[in-house]
Formats: sequence, C-alpha cells, structure tokens
Amino acid sequence: TSDSFDGKLTRSLMAMAGGDVMLALGAELRREKTEFTSTAALKTNDVQGDRSSSDELLADSSNSRDIAGFYAEVNAPFTKEWEGQFAVRYDHYKGVKDPLSGLTSQNLDTTNPKIALSYRPSKAMLGRASFGTGFRAPSISEMFLPVRSGTIASFVKDPVSGEIAQFDLDRYGNPLLKPEKSKQFSIGLVLEPNQNWNGSIDYWMIRKTDIISEIGEQTVFDNPVYYNNPNIVIRDSDGFVSYLQFKKENRGKLNTSGFDLALNWRGDATSIGRFSANLGATYLTEYKFQSDPNSPLTNGLGVFRDDKAVQRWRHKLNLDWAYGQLNLTLGNTYFAGYRDQNIPGLADAGWNDRDVEAYSLWDLSGSYAFTKNLKLRAGVINLLDTPPPFTNQSRYFHVTWDPTYGDPRGRSFFVNLQYKFK
Repeated sequence: TSDSFDGKLTRSLMAMAGGDVMLALGAELRREKTEFTSTAALKTNDVQGDRSSSDELLADSSNSRDIAGFYAEVNAPFTKEWEGQFAVRYDHYKGVKDPLSGLTSQNLDTTNPKIALSYRPSKAMLGRASFGTGFRAPSISEMFLPVRSGTIASFVKDPVSGEIAQFDLDRYGNPLLKPEKSKQFSIGLVLEPNQNWNGSIDYWMIRKTDIISEIGEQTVFDNPVYYNNPNIVIRDSDGFVSYLQFKKENRGKLNTSGFDLALNWRGDATSIGRFSANLGATYLTEYKFQSDPNSPLTNGLGVFRDDKAVQRWRHKLNLDWAYGQLNLTLGNTYFAGYRDQNIPGLADAGWNDRDVEAYSLWDLSGSYAFTKNLKLRAGVINLLDTPPPFTNQSRYFHVTWDPTYGDPRGRSFFVNLQYKFK
C-alpha cells in the first residue's frame, strides 16, 4: 500500500520575447508498506514443488519506508520560435529495516535533471529535443520478499547432463540491491502542412544501468559461467540438476533505441461523409542487455530471449468514415516476425530452427447516435479470424503461441447500447 501527500506552487517570474517565464515548485511525501502473511499450507510445506519454505522463512512480516521528493520546473519562451523547459527533481528513500532478518537497506538519494528545447520556425513545423536522467529504487518486495519455490517457466536443456526439463527453482530477494539509473535522449520533427495532414517522427535512445532483475533460465543454460556455478545451479552427485537459485540482482546495462512515427489525415467533408486515417508505429534499431555486469551485451532485438520477443516493428492503423450519426472504423494491429526461441532438443528438427511469422489483426467497429443520450456500438474483433503465429516458445504455459501479444480466441463480436441520463 502507499499513502502520499503532495503540493505544487506556480508563478510567473519574468517576461521574455515569447511570453512569461513560468516557475513550478513541488514536493511529495510518501510512505510505502508491504505485508506478507503465509497460509497454513505454505507453512506446513503442503504445496507441490515447495522445498525451501519453513516457519522461519515464511514468518509473517511487515516492511515500510518513507520517501520525500522535491522538484522545480521552469518554462522559458525565449522568443516566438524558441522555447526551453528545465527541470530538476531530488528524491530521498529512507532505508528499510527488516524485522525478521535484522538487515537494513541503504538510504538512497538521487537528483535527476531534464532539459527540453523546441523550435517552431512556422506554424507548419516544430523541432524538438530533450535529455534527462532517471532513477528507480528497488521495491521493498525486491529486497525482502521471502523465498518462493516453484519451477522455471521454460523447458531448457542442461548441457552438462543433457536433460531437457522445467527445473525446480527458488527465488530470493536481495537487500543489497542498488537503484536502477538511466539516461534518455530524444530528437524529433512535427509537421502540419495544412489542416488535413499532420505527422511526427522522433528518434529516442535509452541507456539503463544496474538493471534490477533475475537472470533468465535460457541465459543460464546458454553460458557455462552460469550453469557451472554451484550458487546458481545446484546439482546432485551424478551431475543432474537438483534445483536452481535465482536472486534479484543488479545485472548490468540495457541499451535500446528506435523511432516513433505518427501520421494523421482528416479529409474534407463530402456528400458521402468524411474520411480520415491515422497511423502510430515504433521501429526499434537496438535492444541489447547484459545478464551480469561482466558479460558482453546480448542482442534481444528480433528474437525470443528468456521471457519475451522484442519485435523490430509494431504499428496501429485506423481508417475512419463518418456520415451523419454513423461512424465506422477499420483497424489494423501489426507485429513484425522474429527469430523463435528454438531450445535445442525440445522440438522436432523441422520445428526447432525457425522464425515466427508476422501477426496482423483487422478489427471493424461502428457506432450510431440515435440521440445525444442514446448510442449503439457494435463491432467484429479479429475480422479475418486470424490465429496467432506458431511459436515453439516454452516460457509460458500456453504453448504453440505467445500470450504476451497473441490472442487465440479468433473472431468475436460485441454490441453495446449506451444511454446517458442527464
């Protein structure tokens, strides 16, 4: 749970050629609290796959911490064409004392600035750029959540024993976690040549350090430095995997960059109605991450890795028609294809060295307003009854498709009648 109090003050500082310089000052006080209460089944180890739990590990616990934040923002219109935004924020996270272990996490202090500039040489064009830093403190759960026992999500192959399985797994928190930090930069252009057309393109780049995460099971068994580490992979006397131990840690860097594209068209009214269209898309140019601070960056773009696929291209397209009280929309959602998970030995050869096809869904919806208060909406989701593309991923229980973006339900219909009382 979280309880917070915040306030903000604004005022004009001075006049510049483009208008008044505005100052905003703000503060936030917040208390976060987590509570853990285990069931009798957990405490008596009456749960399948639960090996590490005990009365001591599963004792009821309560943790809290206090957070204070202060910020200042200045909006400065230097001229009619140039405008700047300058902001800085300071946050203080008080250390969390865990009554069960007696450990106290470190106090955290961070100051993060942001600078943004925009240039509008005409009503039809706007250039913009920004740079800033970010900060994410480890959550109380990431530091002090009791041990959780279960199995890994994916089937993986152990190169030592040759076994292919979903191995048992114990998950641990880590009170020594450091905060995640980031730097982000963007630059873009907005065009509006006339009242019918407008669009924008922005390039962005994010660099994160000290990423808080568990190591992925696929990464473990792809690298000898991990699957030969007795602190991660616990083996029996015959060399077979008994279970794994994963702990929340600061696992290094994440580098990602790409382009965001928006394009909008609104046609003039005609005797057969008004047509319009809009497109929103993202094209990734980089997605690389580390599994630990000493390892090289691993490519995760256009490939299923550990727990997800990162597609290079995604878009949402809408085509609209309005005629009086009638509105129709044809929409397309698109995800580019990627390299499949391809766990060695898990599937037959013909299904184990492959790419996942692109996924394209079309939806049709419409509405009719009988009066200002009464409106009917209806539509068809997945108009062409397109199944999600086949994948050999074994991360999720829903095999043969990826539930993070696919939908196996096929074509469906909906009708909604809305009446507003006013």
